[in-house]
Amino acid sequence: MTARVGPGARRLLISWLAAWPTITILLVVLTPVMSTWPLALRTLVLSGLMVLIMQFLAVPLLQRLLPGVGRAAAVDLPVKKPR
Repeated sequence: MTARVGPGARRLLISWLAAWPTITILLVVLTPVMSTWPLALRTLVLSGLMVLIMQFLAVPLLQRLLPGVGRAAAVDLPVKKPR
């Protein structure tokens, strides 16, 4: 029996490379506007915008700029059968 394991470390790198500048830019741009908002509302808006930007802009852009990173083939690993 085998299990498919994806390229987790590479996906992690792409995610971090997309998340860090995205959150930094959003904080710089939105902090003056949202500074008086309740924390829960600020995090709701910020996280929603961050996910949208990462999903449709940042991650696809990084995947084009860094071909092969985050797209490596999955690996088969042996797994013991449960008893």
